[in-house]
Amino acid sequence: MRVAPFGWQSSFELLGVLTMLATVLILVLGLPREEDPSDTLGSYGQLLTDRVFMRYALSQALTLGGLLTFVFGAPTVIVASMGGSLNDFIIMQVINISGFIIVANLTARIAERFGAENVILTGTVMAALSALALFAYGLMGGTNTLMLPLLFTPMAIGLGLRGPIGFYRGILASGANNARGSALIVFFIFMITTLGTVIAAPIIAAGLAALAFVACAIHLLSVALLLLLPAMPEPTRDAAGVPTL
Repeated sequence: MRVAPFGWQSSFELLGVLTMLATVLILVLGLPREEDPSDTLGSYGQLLTDRVFMRYALSQALTLGGLLTFVFGAPTVIVASMGGSLNDFIIMQVINISGFIIVANLTARIAERFGAENVILTGTVMAALSALALFAYGLMGGTNTLMLPLLFTPMAIGLGLRGPIGFYRGILASGANNARGSALIVFFIFMITTLGTVIAAPIIAAGLAALAFVACAIHLLSVALLLLLPAMPEPTRDAAGVPTL
């Protein structure tokens, strides 16, 4: 197996450095202002102190960031710790991406039947349970790469279940300030993913349990935020079953 000239950790370290530089620039220069009349409708500060918006924005970022943290570290774990090959990683990805696509296309219908908040919480808990299962398998010393699709795909399905409706609810929660709201959600996704990979990088050589532990922490925090922060009210429905505000 070829080793990167600066070590496998170098990509994670570079990502961490670039993120810190971006954070410093944001602190010094501030976030960009929009040059349109709607500028008076809100600000980034208003969104950052809005507990309802932050519930959706951070839980969305944590669920996706936890999944990406595991995906980015999986090739190293599969090859270096589990005795597998990149083909095992490819198989895992094909299966979990397929699951994500199928469920993401069904989530609107599922939400209409069971309610958006129930779907968001169910998907988030499913992703967390998947991370816990991977962590438990790693603690048991499991090295069978065929178990990875079985244990990891529920995380992708959970994201597919809560992802589209969760992002949409985050935009709704930002109200007329939705341009900044969507920008913050995307920023949080990159931030959580970067922090996750930076935290995992020094311990990833310890194997599956170490990587899954980081993913677990991220996903459990996502569940906690959903339970602790206030949600948007579900829309009521008229006699014909049509949602009304």
